[in-house]
Amino acid sequence: EQLSMKFERHLDAEIVDFQFLEDDWRKLAFLCADRSLEVHAQFGTYYKTRLPTFGRDLCFHRGLAEVLVCGASHEVFRLNLEYGRFLASLQTPAASNNVLALCPTTRLLAVAADNFSSAVPAVQLWDSRNFSGEARAVGSLKLSEGFSSVTCLRFDESDGVSIALGLSTGE
Repeated sequence: EQLSMKFERHLDAEIVDFQFLEDDWRKLAFLCADRSLEVHAQFGTYYKTRLPTFGRDLCFHRGLAEVLVCGASHEVFRLNLEYGRFLASLQTPAASNNVLALCPTTRLLAVAADNFSSAVPAVQLWDSRNFSGEARAVGSLKLSEGFSSVTCLRFDESDGVSIALGLSTGE
């Protein structure tokens, strides 16, 4: 009956976000509302792990084979798919983070804080070539007081320098 449907997935919890791990539908990562992260292959569930806190966004770094997850914590969790384990988390100054974005040209990782203030930058930039050891942010973006949380974050794929922010107020 479903002639156009290529595949379907059944999960135990609501999906918060997902990422394609390849150019097609064969490998996927699902961030679920029950604090789990599932990696699926063509046949179905391949790996499932539990996160220390609730996740809000995830992105996949192909060069490092890492799934990066941010959420209700000051940490950005790094699951290395080659080793099959979590690596040292990135420590951000924000109490929680809303969204992640990875620049396709420069490989900078942008992490947007949930409730930022004058002491906490709205967006921090991390150089993904230096995640090991004591990784530190290489830049930050502060917004004027009165702005709300950053809920969307995207890099311009053509130049890798421009970044677009979406706020919870719709701005």
